[in-house]
Amino acid sequence: MNALHFINQILTTITRRSDDPERGASMVEFAIVLPLVVTLVAGTVAVGRLHDTQVVLRSAARNGARTLALGADPATAAAAVARSAPFTIDQVSLAPCPASGGGDATVTLAERVGVGVPFLGLGTRTVRATGVMSCPG
Repeated sequence: MNALHFINQILTTITRRSDDPERGASMVEFAIVLPLVVTLVAGTVAVGRLHDTQVVLRSAARNGARTLALGADPATAAAAVARSAPFTIDQVSLAPCPASGGGDATVTLAERVGVGVPFLGLGTRTVRATGVMSCPG
């Protein structure tokens, strides 16, 4: 079924006149409930987008920290981080293993995410993730 035909059918059904005295009440209820449902769906999509970005950043930070802990230079670790994310990460901070051995390799990432739901007041949020791996020593 064509999407436009389906939408037209819904609108025709909603606007069709009826002898039912409750018809106006159901339209008012629909007008009240629809914005709430749209807001709920938009909020769910926004939270899902933030969560997806958080998962990607955690994985990329963990991969970068593992690369540093295995003795790679920071440029190689930065490349590992870049390969782990399907987007360019805004901020990448690398702390390699200490020269004396032991300690931790740490990668901290930050990404600004446009939520895309302006009427919820969310705008743009910064998502951060840190990966830490023990260095051999």
